[in-house]
Amino acid sequence: MNKRESRLNQILIALAIVLILRVLALIVMEYRFYFPPDFDQSFFLAGRRPTFAGWYAIGFYTHIISGPFAIVLVVILLATGRSKRFKALHRWSGRLLALLTILAVCPGGIIMAARSQAGPIAGWGFATLAVCTMGSVGLTAVFAFKKQFKSHSRWAWRSGILLCSPILLRLGAGVFYVTGIESLNTYRFLAWGSWLLPLLVFEGVQHFSKPPEKRWQSKRSERD
Repeated sequence: MNKRESRLNQILIALAIVLILRVLALIVMEYRFYFPPDFDQSFFLAGRRPTFAGWYAIGFYTHIISGPFAIVLVVILLATGRSKRFKALHRWSGRLLALLTILAVCPGGIIMAARSQAGPIAGWGFATLAVCTMGSVGLTAVFAFKKQFKSHSRWAWRSGILLCSPILLRLGAGVFYVTGIESLNTYRFLAWGSWLLPLLVFEGVQHFSKPPEKRWQSKRSERD
């Protein structure tokens, strides 16, 4: 990678961090309706009074409390990924993110997905996202432990995309709202598209950024 490409990547990462933190702040602002739950003022909690109890309430609070911390850790990891100066901060942030994701963020998300108000299509989308996130974060940690840093980097990016899907979900919902086409069907689309589409873009960039001969070699090794 030449200096120009490296500089461009740094700018894109900086812009992504600003966008992530900006949308995260808007999400957290709604927490004023969650402590205690205000079923009249909160858009998300509207109509949930009869079912907001037991495991759902536990999963909800586990997810919304741990989620912002996980996204902030993703930002820290993005900012320190190529810096030798902050190597220790990067390592410990990664370990904390792995524990937080596997023990809190994803289990809470799975519990919430089971009672998605948008129905089973959205519920399966969020549940699949949670399972994929746990697997991706786990592989990221395994490759880091084995010091296989190229594989670690690829899985770290996948994990970051999956963990930041609430940001893309919020952005997509905002676009649908402004354009006047917001509905249960658009929300169901976002339940899958907010993480599948950016993952497909990432995999496409990874594939086509390789020289043609390396792409051919990888295809050949897959056939063998």
